[in-house]
Amino acid sequence: MSFIQLNGGVLVNLKRSTPEKQGISSSAILSFLESVEKSEIELHSFMIARNGEVVSEGAWHPYEIENKHFMFSFTKSVTATAIGFALSENLLSLDDKVISFFPEYKNCDVSEKMKSMTVEHLLTMTSGYIENISGSTQWSRKEGSWVKQFLELPLTYEPGTRFVYNSGSSHMLSAIISKVTSQSTLEYLQPRLFTPLQINDVIWDTDPYGNNTGGWGIRLAIEDVTKFGQFYLQKGYWNGEQLLDKEWFERATSFKVSNAEMYDEKDRQQGYGYQFWMIRNGGYRAAGKFGQLCIILPQQNAVLSFTAGTDQSQNLLDLVWKHIYPNFEQNALENNLETQEKLNKFLEELKVHKPQPFSISPIEPKISGKLFCLEENIDDIQSIQLFFERGMCVFQLKDKKGEHEIKCGLGEWVESNTTMPGAILHHMQQPDDLVVKARGNWLDESTFFMTWTYTQLPFSDFVSCNFEENKVIYRRSVNVNGDVTSRPTILGRQSI
Repeated sequence: MSFIQLNGGVLVNLKRSTPEKQGISSSAILSFLESVEKSEIELHSFMIARNGEVVSEGAWHPYEIENKHFMFSFTKSVTATAIGFALSENLLSLDDKVISFFPEYKNCDVSEKMKSMTVEHLLTMTSGYIENISGSTQWSRKEGSWVKQFLELPLTYEPGTRFVYNSGSSHMLSAIISKVTSQSTLEYLQPRLFTPLQINDVIWDTDPYGNNTGGWGIRLAIEDVTKFGQFYLQKGYWNGEQLLDKEWFERATSFKVSNAEMYDEKDRQQGYGYQFWMIRNGGYRAAGKFGQLCIILPQQNAVLSFTAGTDQSQNLLDLVWKHIYPNFEQNALENNLETQEKLNKFLEELKVHKPQPFSISPIEPKISGKLFCLEENIDDIQSIQLFFERGMCVFQLKDKKGEHEIKCGLGEWVESNTTMPGAILHHMQQPDDLVVKARGNWLDESTFFMTWTYTQLPFSDFVSCNFEENKVIYRRSVNVNGDVTSRPTILGRQSI
């Protein structure tokens, strides 16, 4: 998987205010955050904006507020915005047939149903497929033309008749943008959306033909997410200029198709617009897997944004409805310095993984630098080595692709770049070079435990090495995943 990154201009942040000045109490936000922690919902960052000003924000260490976070299907809403701009520039219409943009494939095995599919069918997830084409787990490993593969897939339903969530449809929207503009979706949106909003250094994955992945793959910081939500809340009006026609926002964020029969969660039963989910209380959201959320509440003039590593998005929304939503007041509240200080103190102490006591083991000198060859295993790991030196453990793993390394602070987080494989635990995400913050400690005299937190992704790996005489037992698991959350235990023996 490759990606495109464009550099923007000078960063301009949203204005800051206090919760009380914008009509919400600091105690309500504190109560919400405390409930999130009690529920063990793993958030990485959050931001609450009201009346166009940020009233509260934070990041859970070792994540930082400026981290560019992989946003998964949140990307779909950005892709839809590109369609909105293209509509306003008369580059396409909602009734255009999808196949009409790709004449090079007109002689391929394309069904009559496929020939009737329109741009609007893609936008509303009514393309006619019976199941989701999950981009990050299925297409990200495929070579060749993803457009051709999409067009040749058989359809179960007539386009426009049934909602089935489908990342392939979103990718087709991005490919259409590339066709009508002769640019990638990122390049097309740069002067129209990203530069005006000062959303800088955008990274966005591409398919083998250079099309940005329309249904996944964009990386944004939490303030970027909030700016995008504010852009929608203001219906395209930004810094005194109407960037995109109001009509687009009214169409994109209103009920277009029912999806109530597809889901158990209340907020996923409220209908779907143009790559946006309708939610309760008159709101809508751009949403990505593992808790990447931008909640827009027009009636409260508010935007709530989250990055996370959780499969409890509905529980998170339930806490928003319980603690935040009922406490929006129309007018400013009396300033409450005591409660604001409590909230600020709570924010300063946010941590994803609780601190672990630093400890050492007498076997450290015996195993440091020793090569442990592993038994044959399905992950094709050949060997591991641990080097203990100067308050750090350097962990090295060798597989058929080569050597991979992660630096772990002993009791403290250490940041490094790594090529460590892990796609099977990371929803099939395997960027070429990952930023990782890692730490390790001895659980007992024979077990060294490491936490690897990939700060651009929702994932943290938990790795243990249990040493007994000249043997090692290697285990690896992950905080959240769309599939398995642990790998088989592997046994190894010290090389002589």
